[in-house]
Amino acid sequence: MFGRFAPSQHTRIITSMRNRFSLAAFLGLCFSCPAIGQDAREFRVGQVLQELQIPMAHPQELANVWWDAHVVQPIREESLPTYIDVHSLLSMALQSSAQIQVYAETPLIRSTSVREADAAFDWTRFADTMWNDSNLPVGNALTIGGAGDRFLDDQWTGQAGVRRKLTNGSQFQMAQQFGWQNTNSNFFIPNNQGTSRITMDFTVPMMRGRGTAYNTSLQLLTRTDVDTAQEEFRRQVQSHLMEIARGYWALYLERGVLAQKIRLYLRTKGIVEELEARRALDANPTQLISAQAALQNRLSDLIRAQAATKNAETRLRALINAVELGSADLVELIPLEIPGADFVAVDYIGETETALLHRPEVKAAILEIKAASVRTQMAQNELLPMLNLVTQAYVAGLRGNSDLGGAWTDQFTRGAPSYSIGLQYEVPFGNRAAIARRDRRLMELRQLQEQYRSTLETIRAEVEIAVREFETSYRELQAKAASLSAANAEVATIEARWRRMIDGDGTASLNLESLLRAQERVTEAEFGYLQSLLTYNLSFLNLKRANGTLLEWHGAAFGTSNENGVPRMQMDTFEPVRTEPVPGEFVPAIQANPSLYQPLESPSYSPDELHYRSK
Repeated sequence: MFGRFAPSQHTRIITSMRNRFSLAAFLGLCFSCPAIGQDAREFRVGQVLQELQIPMAHPQELANVWWDAHVVQPIREESLPTYIDVHSLLSMALQSSAQIQVYAETPLIRSTSVREADAAFDWTRFADTMWNDSNLPVGNALTIGGAGDRFLDDQWTGQAGVRRKLTNGSQFQMAQQFGWQNTNSNFFIPNNQGTSRITMDFTVPMMRGRGTAYNTSLQLLTRTDVDTAQEEFRRQVQSHLMEIARGYWALYLERGVLAQKIRLYLRTKGIVEELEARRALDANPTQLISAQAALQNRLSDLIRAQAATKNAETRLRALINAVELGSADLVELIPLEIPGADFVAVDYIGETETALLHRPEVKAAILEIKAASVRTQMAQNELLPMLNLVTQAYVAGLRGNSDLGGAWTDQFTRGAPSYSIGLQYEVPFGNRAAIARRDRRLMELRQLQEQYRSTLETIRAEVEIAVREFETSYRELQAKAASLSAANAEVATIEARWRRMIDGDGTASLNLESLLRAQERVTEAEFGYLQSLLTYNLSFLNLKRANGTLLEWHGAAFGTSNENGVPRMQMDTFEPVRTEPVPGEFVPAIQANPSLYQPLESPSYSPDELHYRSK
């Protein structure tokens, strides 16, 4: 039967028959085995998700972070190494960040409106004077009482005094007036008259504009506006500090990735060197070519990782703007603080209560409702008609021969005070403008109340997500640790198999390809574990931002100082008192086994030498 075909054709027929048999067996297994044929299509979501609940592991059960020792080693010999940590960077940002200074100016700018509103009730000095020289034609003989066709009148007036608006809306004014007049009229007696008068005017609003609450509303509104700006400033600073924390851990991530890729590069380089050494004995050229191609590919990844490290430093400098960090050409930023892996239990209800007490958005929403209520009360007052009580009292004196001093004395010694009293009333027909303002203020108040409800719900959602992300990131960290352990075990198994069969056989080539891919999977697993570790630490800071206590947790303090007579925000930090556990306090990077990897022939540093330095 097989004599009609060539040997190669016999092989293809046998292989085809084997493939058909394997396919039939596989299909039969799929339909007969409930785990593959039926349960793969029918399953309970809750049951599967329940199996994913990984128990919290002890920190020692997580993966060995060997790259921590290499993250803290300098990689640029021409640059000065400067060691940094998160707390120091945040402190420097409060002192030097240009963006934070921009945020800090807004409350100070708005605080000037408070002084401006208070100044409405300050005493005001005033003075005015006028000289009139009149030369008018006479059309009545009684004007000058004699011969002549022109009326000549020289007159000077002047006054000085003080006025003030009181907090209840009243207006008070007191003024001293002087005058001098001389005419050619025969009826003007005595000639060269000097006059003096002291007047006191007092106007009291009886309806519209009455009361301290209405007249001090502008002061209350400006103070509320300043408090709102302060809360917005705190929110913006927390967001900026979070960006700096992300920048720090991004730098740590890039340096860790660089160490991982260098390790992968060196492992591949070792395989290439071993194959080159055994080329004359039993190494297959195909294996050598495959290994060299993988080596060049990993070299290109290494070049990109080195650039990413510098880019992370640049972004971090741009966020902080501190001269201590220097430039990328002269100073190398080395992260000294390692990410923590300790699990911290959090409570959603407690975190939500903390957020409702400390979130700047909640305080700002309450302040806006308070300001809207004040505006509504003002609009209600402006619906009333204007009804003012107007009073005036004065004493006067007069002397001839330009005796102004005698006239001033006479106003106290001769005669009696004069006074006047009256009412002013005014109301528009329909009063439509005031009604429209009242309606607008009521609708604005209602809108802000709904906005407050929306803010509370948004904050609850943010806290819930932050708590869930914090817990999920730790479970993900455990899963990534298990994945990394499995990847390392796979590499060890495949490498041992390849070394037993490193000859010209095709099976050895397949093992080499499997080894190279397995090494890449180890690097990917290391990257995934490192990324999840940093995500866990960032999720803790994000939880602090979500409950509004990031500044208190960091120990930030704010005050004001004078700079050339102009207020300026003063920001500093103090060492906070920890009342709760955190994923990892500041700990210098651990020392790993140096035999695993020596990066770029760089010197190693002991833990005592790894301290923060500013140059």
